[in-house]
Order: sequence, then structure tokens, then C-alpha cells
Amino acid sequence: MRPIVTLFALCCFHFFDIALGQKLPMPKLLEDSYVKEQRSPDGKPGVKYWQNKGKYKINITVKPPSKKIEGYETITYYNNSPDVLEKIGLKLILNVHKPGAPRAFGSESEKLSKGIQIHNISIDGKKADWKNEEDVFTSTMIPLPRKLIPGDSVKLNINWQYDISPAIDSREGSLNPTSFILAYFYPKIAVYDDYQGWDQMQFVDLQEFYSDFNDYEVSINVPKNFIVLGTGDFLNPSENLSQQALLKYNKSYNTESVINIATAAEMKSGKITRQKILNTWRFSSQNIADVAYLITDRYNWDASSMSLKAVNGKNISVQSAYPNEAKDFKQMVGFTKNTISWLHSYLPKLNFPFEKMTVFQGTYGMEYPMMANVETDEDPNFTRYVAEHEIAHMYLPFMAGINETRYGFMDEGWATFAETLLTRYDLQNKKAADSMIYKYRINKWMKAKNGLFNIPIITPSDVLTGDLVRVNQYGKTALGFLVLQDLLSPDVFADCLQEFLLRWKGKHPTPWDMFNSFNDISHQDLNWFWHRWFFTGNYADIGVSKIERSGNNNTIHLTNKGGMPLSGDLKIKYSDNTEEVIHFKADLWKEDPDHGKIVKESGILIHSISVIPELSADANMEDNQLENK
Repeated sequence: MRPIVTLFALCCFHFFDIALGQKLPMPKLLEDSYVKEQRSPDGKPGVKYWQNKGKYKINITVKPPSKKIEGYETITYYNNSPDVLEKIGLKLILNVHKPGAPRAFGSESEKLSKGIQIHNISIDGKKADWKNEEDVFTSTMIPLPRKLIPGDSVKLNINWQYDISPAIDSREGSLNPTSFILAYFYPKIAVYDDYQGWDQMQFVDLQEFYSDFNDYEVSINVPKNFIVLGTGDFLNPSENLSQQALLKYNKSYNTESVINIATAAEMKSGKITRQKILNTWRFSSQNIADVAYLITDRYNWDASSMSLKAVNGKNISVQSAYPNEAKDFKQMVGFTKNTISWLHSYLPKLNFPFEKMTVFQGTYGMEYPMMANVETDEDPNFTRYVAEHEIAHMYLPFMAGINETRYGFMDEGWATFAETLLTRYDLQNKKAADSMIYKYRINKWMKAKNGLFNIPIITPSDVLTGDLVRVNQYGKTALGFLVLQDLLSPDVFADCLQEFLLRWKGKHPTPWDMFNSFNDISHQDLNWFWHRWFFTGNYADIGVSKIERSGNNNTIHLTNKGGMPLSGDLKIKYSDNTEEVIHFKADLWKEDPDHGKIVKESGILIHSISVIPELSADANMEDNQLENK
């Protein structure tokens, strides 16, 4: 017997009447948000929806090969909620490197540090009582000297420093002695939202992030011959680049050809930057979830422009940075432009969220606003595949700001779904593309025999560990989106996704907002689909049980032992050796989740049937063939 809903889900979810009179399990706190009209049953933000915001002015100094990063910031935080706040949540993500910090996989000794050391904090000009205590890790609360009433703001001034990890971690650290990824490098106000209050979850280097949409002014001081690439509009290129590099940089914004702004050799020889002791690179961005930067003196720097417009109407600058040995990255600007064009034209059919996209050669696949960290590989197809996934993230979570810590399947599932379609587009060979996706995204789930992976996708990812997170968030969810796209049609699915993103641009949607939006936009009650795919312990296992013939009608009986409403193909071989392929959609299982029937009229007897589910996802392939005896 397959499990219907885990005990966890039963404990945490209530049943709440939503769109079209159907019911989906829902957390009680989120249910209250609907009652308060902060969210709407049709999937739109409610008439009383609100969201808090911060304005950050950050100044940091980095002097490679020294690993010490010194920073100063001013944060103005606006309380747009209806609540009176007596404390404020603070995220110190790099405290994940502190000894004793909770970490999903442990940590090698070379990655340990003292974390973020705060020298002082003042709140509205009053010095806060702060101690760098050993048991303060990635999330903490700070008392406010006065109550922060609705509509008011508070100003924080923070001085801090940290030592960058000498070994590259999954998302930030040292790429080499003088190339650093600066990410999550500053104290940041946590999200305060309408359904859970302060986000106080600790970052354990597995689940990802939840961020407000803030405004940033960032100044980064680095020695001569170092470049800084990253989030935001680069405000002062003429103050930092040599005349030679500046001409190339400006040209890159007016051509679709790839311009090499700098080679690694030119950077080392002092031909790329102004020859001051320290250069200050300034960046500005508005209504954005986070900022991240690459600092290097030994990478090649390529750039080009796209005639496609970003959401703000500007041309899109596409940039890449990589060392000489990363041969595959010589094609990265082209890979990135191809990905952005596909996303614009096919799915979600929206202008790119940002006017700049930079992909640099790191050691992991990781996304940041306007930035992607992609590993190098001997096979450029794999490099492109990883880059496509990270670039797709610019829509989720960076256009619509989901809570990745709790519901990471929304953005990882979307990005894996997008990479699947992009790989089919790139290779122009569905079988080859799907075998690649199966290998990297589906294989571990299909081969598991103990059933541990068969937990509801909706299970909050912060209570999951290891491969349970990856299976639920990536391959399983992507398969569900593929099946749903097939059910609705690509055009209707694209309309639903596009409108959902526009409704929640710069806001914080939950899975229920997505489910309800798709119901509303498609004008269909899809809750039967959402429930079986996302709220149950179903898995992928379909087969063919028998063939019945009556006159010229062949009735093909399919079974669904796993319970997931899958789509797929029937390959029919007739007694005269002719063959035919019939496609079936997920609604084959709508009325009866365990059995499906397909009637095929033919004067020729069926010799055999093969069932091929989407992405060949099937826990037991032995019952997928049947010979008609």
C-alpha cells in the first residue's frame, strides 16, 4: 500500500476551502493569512498584502591574498506590517563556518573560521549590547531600543569583519589565492512575513535562502589589477578601468559580438585597471533579493549585449569570467544568450528580470541575483546544462521571492524543468536530452528500494536532510511540471507561469499561491493533480495489465501502482509488424487513480504493448511490456 500523507503533513496542515470549492491541506498560520485578506484564494496577493523592506549602504575592503574582509553598513528597515515589532531578526550566514555551527554535512577543518565578527551595532544612534558569542550562529534576534510601530522605520549601523574560507565552499569562498566569491558576506535583516513572523531558521548549508526585496548601494575597495563583477549597475567604470579596458567595456554594451575586455595576462600586467593603491567599485540595485560579487586578478573577462530588453527596458549585458584552463567557458557568453533568448521566447515568455547576467567559473552550480557560479567540465554540453539551470533561477526565486528554506521545490523544480526543456532544445534529440536528465535528476529516486524518497513534495525542506531534499526539490518536482505542462498544453502552462510570476513579482508567494494561480488562470480545477503530486507519498510506477478485444476495439488496461498521475506513450506493435505510438495525459488517472483505460480501434490485432512514462520515470519497468497472447 502506498502512503497517502505523512504523519508530518497530517500534523502540520489543515484543510481549507480554496479556489473552485476544492480542498488542499494548508498550514494553519497560512490559513489565517487568507482570512485576513493578505492572500487571495484566486492566487493573487490579497487586498491587505504587505511586505517589509530594507535599504542597504555597504562598504567593504578586500585585499587579496589576505583573507580578511572588512565591512561597514547602514540599514534602514521599514515596517510595512500591521504589527508592532519589539525585536529584529538578523542573518549572519557565514557563521555556518564557526566551530559548532549546525551543518548538514559537517565541515572540513580548512573551512572553519570565527564567522562574522561584529565590532559594534548601533540602532537609531544608540549602541546595542552585542557580544560575538560562540553559540550565535546564522540566525539571531536583537532587541530594539523602542517599539517599531507600523509605518515606521529603524536605522542600523554595523561594523564587521570575517575571514573568507581558504577552501571554496559550495556557494562562497576562495577559488584560488586571489579570486574570491563574496556571497552572504554582510549582516542582513531576516524576513518578517504575514504567515510565520520572523524567519529564524538556521542556515545549515543545505536548504537555501529567504530574502526580502531590498535596495542596495555597495562599494568594494580592492587593490589595483583586480576586477569586481556582480550584482547591480556598475556605476563608475571610468574611475576603475584603464582607457583600453573602458573602451572595450563600453563597446560590449553596443554589440552582439563577444568582446574580450581583459585577458588574464593583461590583468596581471596592469593593463586593465587604474593603478591606484585601492580602487573603489560601486554598484547599485533596487528591489532585489541579495547581492554577490566575484573578485579576481587572474580571470579572462568577456562581454556582449543582447537586443532583447530586460524588464526595465534596457538592453541586457551578458558577461563571463574564467581562467585560461576553463576552455568550455570561451563559449559561455553564447550559452547565456541562448538561454535568455529561450526563456524569453518559450517559457515563461517574459522579459529577463535583470539588465545584466554574469556567469563565472567556480566549483559549484549556484545562483545569485544577476550572477551564476558554474563549474568547468570537459564536456561543454554539461557546462551549458548547469548554466541554464542557474540562469533560470533569475525568475524564481529572484523575480518572485519564494521561501527557499521551506519550499525550495518551487524554484529548484522550476529550474530543473526549464533545464530539461532547454536541453531538448539544445540537443534537438529528445532521447539524448532525457537520458541526461534521467541520469542527473531522476536516477537516484527511481533506483531507491527503501521508499524513503516517497514523501510529499510539500514537506517543508527544512525538516529534510541530504538526498531527500534534492530528490523532492529537483527531479520529482520537475517531472510533475512536465506532466502538468502536457496536461494543460505548453501555451496554457506558459500563460499560467507568466501570470503567476507577474502577480508575485517582488513579493513572497507560497506554494498555495502558485497552485491557486494555476487553477485561476487555466480556468480548471487542478487540485486533484496538486494533491496527488505534491501532498501524498505517491511515486512513479505505471504498467500495462491486459488487452481486451471487442469487435475492432482494443481496450488497453493500464495500472498505476505508484499513484502519481503520469503522462506517457504507448508503443503498440500490431500482428502485421506495423507500429504506432499513442500519447496519454495525466487526466487518464483523474477519476480512478489506480487504473486507466485506452480504447484503440483497429482491424488488426495488437501483438504487444510497451508503456513509456515521461522521462522514463518508473520504479518497476518489468510490468511496462505486455505481449497479447
